[in-house]
Amino acid sequence: MRSRAASRLLAVLALGVLALAVVVPAAFHTKASAVEGNCTATSETPDISLLKNNEPVSAENTAVAWEMLKLQFNLDLNDGHCAGQTYEIDTPAELRFDSGTTWNLDTEDGFTAATMTYVADEDADTGRLVITLTDYVESHQDITLTGWIDTRLTSVITPSTTQTLTFNANGQVTTVEVPVGVCKGNCTEMPSALAKFGSAPDPGADGVSNGSVTIQTPTITEEMAAGADSVTLEWADTLTSPNQAFTCDASAYSYTGRNVWGDPTGGTSAQVTVTSCTDTTITGTITIPAGQFARITLPMTFTGAGPWTDQASLLVGSRTLDDETTVVLRNGGGSASGNVPVTPTPSESPTPSESPTPSESPTPTESATPSESPSATPSESASTTPSASATTPAASTAGATTAPATTPAATTPARPSLARTGANSLALVLGAGSLLIVGAVALQRARARE
Repeated sequence: MRSRAASRLLAVLALGVLALAVVVPAAFHTKASAVEGNCTATSETPDISLLKNNEPVSAENTAVAWEMLKLQFNLDLNDGHCAGQTYEIDTPAELRFDSGTTWNLDTEDGFTAATMTYVADEDADTGRLVITLTDYVESHQDITLTGWIDTRLTSVITPSTTQTLTFNANGQVTTVEVPVGVCKGNCTEMPSALAKFGSAPDPGADGVSNGSVTIQTPTITEEMAAGADSVTLEWADTLTSPNQAFTCDASAYSYTGRNVWGDPTGGTSAQVTVTSCTDTTITGTITIPAGQFARITLPMTFTGAGPWTDQASLLVGSRTLDDETTVVLRNGGGSASGNVPVTPTPSESPTPSESPTPSESPTPTESATPSESPSATPSESASTTPSASATTPAASTAGATTAPATTPAATTPARPSLARTGANSLALVLGAGSLLIVGAVALQRARARE
């Protein structure tokens, strides 16, 4: 009975150890995986500014509607971020951007720390700038991201005021104060001369920018109309620099007025016809009601970095009006910086100084061997020569006051404890298996005896 009980006990112990061998390492592995999956939250707030001519907009450097500006941000990251985390900067309706282009924020040595993309909100004048982190942030620290994108203030702003632009960056609200100037010239008056302008958004993946140029006609006066309700005019446009081409399409609107920023108002579709077209030259006609002016928009493709130039002409009666424009690329970009973490080299443990060798204790003078019986010779007992035993106290005193110096213990640096990873599970499994075998054999013997 005892052997059977012992066998059962050994079997239970074996199963318990085997369970520990399986469960304990798994618990340690699960904890390690959770720690490795932690990422620093994207709670940092970027510093946002609006630039004109690469200088902050200010009372001395005011902004006006439709003028080329730059939205810029600087973002200092905390350490411990992960690839794929994003920051979103919601942009206000007062600013106009090109959508869909992605720029890399690269370091000086060519590594991409993040990407930046502007995404327009569907059916809205707002949008957001999305910054996406790469795996660079997982191997570097002290990271700073800087980005910029071309933008314009729309005509919803009021001249001679200070406009407050509100940005929402990952839930944190940031405002930028923008002193607004006034429109140059008589912006509210109907135009009396030919004008020309164009735009080229950032190119797509194929390197092509799909932009346009616009020809603005003068207002058709009663004299030009000669009593007619409308006038048909001939127009032409010729490219004067390479890396641009007409698509041979055209659209037009006529307008009855202009606002404080010179934007046209009261627009209706106008009849426009393309009469000839090549990659570099396009001609056509447009019909404009009396008392109104028109804008003819010509879609174009641009390649390269620009700028691009072209010249337009309009035949009004016997006069030919000319104007030219320079188109520049609306763009974006940025940069990044960071440091590789430096693993501190552990300083070597100081070598303990050798223990001072204790001075040898003075050898005490041997005591005189006492005679077995008192000497009967009076002269020897009366001798004045000091006995050897008289010097013994002095020798022992010297030995007591010259104690050997204590040997300092050597400072051995403590070995850092290592994290348990379950590597000792093999030993546990082998031990459990051994106990299981022993228990099975003992149980078998017990049954045989019965």
